[in-house]
Amino acid sequence: MIACIALGLALVTALGNKPTSITPSSDSARDTSRASADWAALEALRVQYDPADTVWPYRAMELQQRLYRTQGITFFHAYPHDPRRWQWLLNAELDPPLYYADRAQAVRMYRADSINEISVDTAARHSWDRAYAGIRAEFFASPEVTADQRQALRYAALWTTLRDAMRALMMNDPAAMVVAQGFMDSVLVLANQTPVHGGAVQMAGFVFTEPAFRRLDRRLVLQFIANLKASKNAEVQTLANGKELLVTMGDTPLDMQFRALDGRRLDLATMRGRVVLVDFWSTGCSSCVAAFPKIKQLYEAYHHKGFDVITVSLDDSTRGAQVRSIYAKHELPWHLVYEGGGGADDSPYVSKYQIAGVPAMFLVDQRGRLVASGYLSHRDLEEYLQRLLEDGEKKS
Repeated sequence: MIACIALGLALVTALGNKPTSITPSSDSARDTSRASADWAALEALRVQYDPADTVWPYRAMELQQRLYRTQGITFFHAYPHDPRRWQWLLNAELDPPLYYADRAQAVRMYRADSINEISVDTAARHSWDRAYAGIRAEFFASPEVTADQRQALRYAALWTTLRDAMRALMMNDPAAMVVAQGFMDSVLVLANQTPVHGGAVQMAGFVFTEPAFRRLDRRLVLQFIANLKASKNAEVQTLANGKELLVTMGDTPLDMQFRALDGRRLDLATMRGRVVLVDFWSTGCSSCVAAFPKIKQLYEAYHHKGFDVITVSLDDSTRGAQVRSIYAKHELPWHLVYEGGGGADDSPYVSKYQIAGVPAMFLVDQRGRLVASGYLSHRDLEEYLQRLLEDGEKKS
């Protein structure tokens, strides 16, 4: 714990921040002014990432998150009767740090869109885990904690469980399937609570959109879908039905049609013989726009071998100028779609396949069969294209 605090203090100070240390009071229950001052100092550590930092935009956020946790532990024990300590715990779990061990390696993995393969500072992570176990036990044993707060912590803790599962899968950890199953089981608990937590659908959706979960045994995914369908939550059931369509599609060609900006009608059925990426995006998604140059690189490298792209904006009719401006700025040479209207609400594919967020990508092979869906990183997409196009050339 001391090492983690020292690391956070040194690094955050280097960024120009001056964290205020918390001094335990001899009579903390009555010293409300000191508690309020320490709470304000603690909350000041909650910052967002810096999008202007092109090297590692999560750098400041990572360091602040670590310090928020370690300073929060001190606050928790210094003021054992202050109800705000429970809010700190919820915040700390909702915004978990990566605990990367090597900043240079973290930057490389970030640039390669492989954040789940970052080496972890196990000492710092285990230090938090030990402290958290005791604090969590106090949380659930405390009569002052409300039912809503208990449910909120179960949801917040899932962010750490999700990251652990994705990292284990990407790193081929021997315990990966067990860790992933633990995450899915926790999601099901959330989905079956009454009232159902609103984050249940979001968490369940990660199993179908995050690249790491493509490494799951298909039987586990199908069982997860079956369990979701048994939920009493209609939204969870709808999600399960939409994702089941994709998972069980098999040799059935993906059926999608669009009207391009230039007026041409696009139909995946008429594009057989080519590998096609359908990329759903919106102007409010910075990562969607950031992916365009990377997709463009692959398009230029593989288009002549049989690769096409259809980019579909899910923006409504009020965002037409922004959509066209972004298309023009990036000089995208493929099929561009923007149908306006109600945007995502009017798209039949958003509801049919339960597209809960963007970017949402669908990659189909030369026979129109779905190869992958969800988010595809530059590396993921290139590996698929090499297998579908270059390997196909060798065989022919």
